[in-house]
Amino acid sequence: MSGRATASVRIRARAPRTSPASARAVWVGAVAVVAVLVLWELLGRLGGGGARIPVPTAIGAALAGLVIDPGFWAATGQTLLSAALGLVLAALAGVVAGTAYGTFVFLRHSTSALIELLRPIPPVALLPVGLLLFGTSLQMKLALIVYTAFWPVFIQTAYGLRDIDGTLVDMARIHRVRRGRRLLGIVLPSIGPYIAVGLRLSVIGALIASIVSELIGGAPGLGYALGLAQSTGQTARMYALVVVIGVLGLLADRSFGLMERISPGWSPANRERGRS
Repeated sequence: MSGRATASVRIRARAPRTSPASARAVWVGAVAVVAVLVLWELLGRLGGGGARIPVPTAIGAALAGLVIDPGFWAATGQTLLSAALGLVLAALAGVVAGTAYGTFVFLRHSTSALIELLRPIPPVALLPVGLLLFGTSLQMKLALIVYTAFWPVFIQTAYGLRDIDGTLVDMARIHRVRRGRRLLGIVLPSIGPYIAVGLRLSVIGALIASIVSELIGGAPGLGYALGLAQSTGQTARMYALVVVIGVLGLLADRSFGLMERISPGWSPANRERGRS
């Protein structure tokens, strides 16, 4: 009985509990958001913002109109599809290139100057080149998205290779483990947390690049719908689309954060707790 009681006490001690301070912070944040919206509504009704800044109720009505608009869902699908495809391509290219860059010293020394030249170029600066080569097509969007999302994954992968425990690699070499097995069994699991961080940074970049290519380049999607609403004077609809884009970015970031927490071997926080 005492052993069972001790085990139950230990289990209860390990159960996660919500901190009163964190719960209070959530309530304070919610109240602050409501207060800002109410103040915004009052100032708008009193004529402080004018027609250029609609009140929250008008934006909410525009959001309700978007929900029943098939064109809005089609544009959302086009934006998310291009961002997802570009992110997958960028992740594959970033992991492969980052692994090669961090593994082979000759390759690292011979390409470092080229990488330092290309990395600071803003993706928007390459938009005219993409329009010239591909026009307002999915290929143009993918080119811009891949370029934007590639660098975080590439850099994190290369940095992760520098932090691999050399003892593990040396022991594998002593036991004559083949390079392919060392790559799959030691290298990739060790750099997994770094790749996860790169992906979380890249997902927002992919979404932004997709919106920018649509807004400036004229490709179909939420960015194009946003520019069309602005040019036709549909101010409430324009702000509603901005809200939708912000919510999509928040959901994408939180989704990757959730994936990190439920993946023991790929989460830096879980590795620190000794779960990997």
